Amino acid sequence: MSNGGKLLVYRASAGSGKTYQLALTYITLLLGFRDEDGRYHLFKADDLRRHREILAITFTNKATAEMRRRIIKELAILAEAPGESGYLKTFRSLLGFDSNDSAPDNEIRQAARAALDSMLFDLGEIQISTIDSFFQRVLRSFAYEADLAGNYELSLEDKLITEQAINDLLALACGYRATVNPKTVNKKVLAERISNLIVAQVSKGEEYKIFNSKSSLRTGLVGFVNALSGEDYQVKGPEIEKFLAQPGAIENFEVALKAKRAELYAMFADFIYEINNSPIAEFFTANFQSSFECFLQQKIISMSEAKFAYFSPGYDFSKLIKAAAKKQQQGQCARFIEDMERMTLPFMQLCTVETMLVNIKYYGLFNEVLKVRQALKVHLNTVMLSDTNTLLNKIIGDSDTPFIYERIGRQLHHFLIDEFQDTSRMQWKNLRPLLAESLASNNENLIIGDVKQCIYRFRNSDPQLLASDLERTPGIADNFNPMTLNSNWRSAKTIVEFNNQLFEAAGREVAETVGSEKAAAYENVAQKAEKSTLGGYVNVALNAGRDAGPNEPMSRMIAHIKRQLAAGFRPGDITVLVRTNAEGQTVVGELLMAVANGLLPASTQVLSDEALYVSSAKSVKWIVGRLRQMVQPREPKPVEEGKLPPVSDLDLDFISERIMIYEQEADTGNPVQQAIDDFNASRLELLNGGADSIAASRRTRSSGQSIFEIVQSLIAELPIAELCTTEALYINAFQDLVLDYCRGRAPSLGGFIKLWDDKLDGQAAVGLAEGVNAIRVMTIHKSKGLEFKCVHLPLVGEMLDDEKTTRWYDVGDFLAALNLGVEVPRYFPLNAKFRSTGKMPYSLTAFGGEIKSYKDDQMIDELNSLYVAFTRACRELIVTLNSSSANLNPNSSAGLLWPIISRLYGSDAPEPATEVSVGEPAVPEAEKESPKTDILRIESYVTRRRKDMWANTKAASVTDTGEPL
Repeated sequence: MSNGGKLLVYRASAGSGKTYQLALTYITLLLGFRDEDGRYHLFKADDLRRHREILAITFTNKATAEMRRRIIKELAILAEAPGESGYLKTFRSLLGFDSNDSAPDNEIRQAARAALDSMLFDLGEIQISTIDSFFQRVLRSFAYEADLAGNYELSLEDKLITEQAINDLLALACGYRATVNPKTVNKKVLAERISNLIVAQVSKGEEYKIFNSKSSLRTGLVGFVNALSGEDYQVKGPEIEKFLAQPGAIENFEVALKAKRAELYAMFADFIYEINNSPIAEFFTANFQSSFECFLQQKIISMSEAKFAYFSPGYDFSKLIKAAAKKQQQGQCARFIEDMERMTLPFMQLCTVETMLVNIKYYGLFNEVLKVRQALKVHLNTVMLSDTNTLLNKIIGDSDTPFIYERIGRQLHHFLIDEFQDTSRMQWKNLRPLLAESLASNNENLIIGDVKQCIYRFRNSDPQLLASDLERTPGIADNFNPMTLNSNWRSAKTIVEFNNQLFEAAGREVAETVGSEKAAAYENVAQKAEKSTLGGYVNVALNAGRDAGPNEPMSRMIAHIKRQLAAGFRPGDITVLVRTNAEGQTVVGELLMAVANGLLPASTQVLSDEALYVSSAKSVKWIVGRLRQMVQPREPKPVEEGKLPPVSDLDLDFISERIMIYEQEADTGNPVQQAIDDFNASRLELLNGGADSIAASRRTRSSGQSIFEIVQSLIAELPIAELCTTEALYINAFQDLVLDYCRGRAPSLGGFIKLWDDKLDGQAAVGLAEGVNAIRVMTIHKSKGLEFKCVHLPLVGEMLDDEKTTRWYDVGDFLAALNLGVEVPRYFPLNAKFRSTGKMPYSLTAFGGEIKSYKDDQMIDELNSLYVAFTRACRELIVTLNSSSANLNPNSSAGLLWPIISRLYGSDAPEPATEVSVGEPAVPEAEKESPKTDILRIESYVTRRRKDMWANTKAASVTDTGEPL
């Protein structure tokens, strides 16, 4: 570390030894201190309790566990075999010795042993945690100030609470009893708004079933509320609530907007008619004229509710004016250009009003949902994870820092912040006073991150903090000490050089769209390959409209995995990275099928936190079907004569069960047809007055049993006994879910089935232990910070600028210029893409500049995701770039990367390349045996080493009366 009070800020590229540096800094602070002259000294053994004074923060539980493991392991090596430690030379230098001088080794070993003893017997006080865990600890200490009960529950499922709030809101609007009944909700106004929403949807021929929880209108409302109630809302909330709280404000605003739209339509109808009947009409291109005529026709059909015929961005006014200026002959176009310039502002206003009217259907309900959601959180004694930063900011934002320390019961002297590029503005606002206080006390601190690996902007991360803002922050700037880690210790030279060339070129390409400032991190992306002698292999193929079909990426992936296993790599050396959980499910299914069909060795296992859903197992489907029958046995329902009764979930469970049984029987014909025949026969029996004997007997036999006992008995009755072995992981995970549910209040079979249908089905995944020798499938976001010998990316092809997020925009000045004559909001929710009859070019609205900037940020985030994925590989990187067409979309990953790759590595053959290979297929290096892994032996830590509160006391030799004991 630097001399007193310096804040070391490392900008560390992928594979550059970030974890190594963090562990070294932690251990340096743990074992010693600097005097006033900057000289480093080791602590005495009795003083080594520094782990209570050092806070190390990262952003995922996995990274936290890795940091803790690394620190303890390196301490153990220093304590037992310092010669094996990569940190030993650093400590020799810190103590003022030559890095090869072994004189201080014994002191270093003793200090490390004492520190390790202290940590292991005080494990709960090691301050290494995620940023959310730390903030939760602080928030619980301020529960009273936040009007929270000290035993509140933390909810990680914001979506579920929002869905319940909307359920309650709809119940209140219909006059029914809800879970909560906030007195601030006007039920009459609420009912009118919901009614108006349904009428508007019906008139446009769009989805209107808001009372159906699966409808697009309902799910759209849930997404709208969640997207707009985050950190940005916490800042702008008072202004938003002020407008929405006024009676009739939203209704009057909507009427005024529609009136303005009609006025602008009329203006443009007259203008277009005049232009089309003037001599200058010949200067229109055919497409542009056709668009204007369509626009006019829509206007004539219905003035007030016409659907706007959106113009192509290629024919907006500014471009047309330039084209007319070039064709100007003897002043013929002068009037035309003048008129077009005059209509540019009204055209922008019309585009913006149209976009605002798209979201107004949800805008009126937004504040009401938040009211109910807040009341629901109080009722459930729950705090949403997304609320933590806001609550803390309100409480401690201006508080004295020592007071914060006092409340959490700790005096933290040093802060080590990992993955700083993923920190949000509000998180930094809460951390900044703590860090500033530490620096003011001349303590050493560390921040480390990489702007190129910022892929959590959707969670409000702000890479600009690390890129430039940190060094300008008061209280921080004077101590700012920038450092760079840019040597790659992870990957083979072939992979490092491939990524260097690829991302340098990709950065330049993207910079042409987003600007050099936003893409500045890629100007110096090249790294030095430290493992220059290690063999590496890169294979990239383009799957664009080829005859091979959509399964080609999976076939390539399986073929390369088969080759890697044959070469000696273990399944645990291989990882498949995907963008979404749905893609993960696809990959897992293909891998399992490949194993079943003999394309991969039968012993190959597949491991995935995201894609191995409990509900995908046949055994679990059968158990849930039986549980459902116990809650609601299949019984005949009244049906109209000549019509079949509707098929229920129970019926589908019955059919699935019969298919599963018949699939196991040889020579039984078509399992599906036989299952349907059985279903028809059972349904006929029910209609004739019969009863479902299985369900009836099950209900009788389950009397007095707990839900877990019922599940246990069902497992014993699985129709295919082998499932107890082949699907043991899924069955065990299902049992864990049952146990977790039973720990809640008043568990019931019906309640569990509802929980399963609402939350667990298709979402609960099998949790597998680390270290299993299996092919791992994970999302790119989960892979950040990790490394794998062989990495596969079979489904690369995401759009680079696919804006889906609705955000708050400051519309005050724009609406003031419209002069609507009613009260207008200061902030309004807009999206970069609005759909009605077509796609609205965001550049034509009043907020085109802001939306363009946000879309540019998202394009950088997508490039960052590619950078993270491509830099995980140590030995082999296998990629398939996918495109639905041979004409690559430049705004897709394939369209960005393939032209660069083919230009850098493609052959000179007449036919364009569809596959590129760099290097030679790798062979796993022999595992080196090292004593490091066995350094920490539990038998070496006997109880007598422990220092406790009685260490310096001794028993009295006499009683209080003076008699001998």
